[in-house]
Amino acid sequence: MTLRFFADEHVPSAVTSTLRSNGYTVVTAQERYGRESVDEELLGDCGRDGLVVLTNDRDFVELGDEVDHAGIVVYTTPNPSPSEFAVAIDRVDRFFTADELANQLVWLENWL
Repeated sequence: MTLRFFADEHVPSAVTSTLRSNGYTVVTAQERYGRESVDEELLGDCGRDGLVVLTNDRDFVELGDEVDHAGIVVYTTPNPSPSEFAVAIDRVDRFFTADELANQLVWLENWL
């Protein structure tokens, strides 16, 4: 496991818990920023810290073209299955190094 993740406020806690139990480093928006954060600043901070953003917030798709980042993994399923999510993340982690994922946008459903 080479990738480290930042879960925005929309990622269910069951997903972050499953990823952590599978050995991934996952920092959540609430842990890092409390209740309020600005997406552009968050994306830049995560890029500097080498954290790939996990989100279903489409705003990050546009921001990804404007801000250097460590990678963005977007999912569209409203209530993702934590186990399926973890399988897809494992596939992304095996395919990309952290350097290769920098400034890339990955649609998680393509990895299920």
